[in-house]
Amino acid sequence: MIAWVLVRRTDLARELTRLARLARAPQRRADAVLTFADRHLTITLPGMSAAVPADGTWVPHVRVQGRILLGFARDLPDEDPLLLKVQEGHLVLGGHAIPCRTDHPEFRLVSLPQNATLIDILRVAATHSAEDIARSGLTRLVSQAQARRRRLVARAATLLERLRITADDLDQLVEECLHGRVQPPRQPRERYAGLVARVASILQPLGVPPEVLDELVRVRVRTYWTGERRSPGAR
Repeated sequence: MIAWVLVRRTDLARELTRLARLARAPQRRADAVLTFADRHLTITLPGMSAAVPADGTWVPHVRVQGRILLGFARDLPDEDPLLLKVQEGHLVLGGHAIPCRTDHPEFRLVSLPQNATLIDILRVAATHSAEDIARSGLTRLVSQAQARRRRLVARAATLLERLRITADDLDQLVEECLHGRVQPPRQPRERYAGLVARVASILQPLGVPPEVLDELVRVRVRTYWTGERRSPGAR
């Protein structure tokens, strides 16, 4: 069966133009998902969507590269109404054929708020399977967020190396913050306030409060002085 819908050219041009105007680089790099229900074709990008009246028959989810679909905002075919169809692994629009993938109805899309932050994206990665993320067209966005997380943690660990705090320690702290499993215990101690502030500015995009970071520093320093430093043969 060939999936197809007919839409008014002016409706599709208006909504694609609106999405293209609002979409930021991460949203353009993600997949756009096309669904059809209640006689409306809906185009969904992370944190935003648009719907246009349509008639036809469709498969549950059709995914195409967002940047390619948004490019049609200024280059739609002249036909009116416009025919969109899915055929042989491509979304066909006029004389253009865009590679696409289809999903089944039991798969729910992973949603992100509009203008999603780094924390929003990392929480999606922490709470959804790689398969669900891929079906929602978010794999590239999540991979970029995770790469930035690793870079930030590495920078912060360099500053805290003399306190015996490793990248693994900080990565675990980030993970707990993303899952909401930590509460700020106190205000940063004066002795380490400057260092904590520097490192906190690096980890702030990952949702690590300075108070929580200070607690890690305090515990690690206390362990060092009461354990390794005072034990025989520690040198």
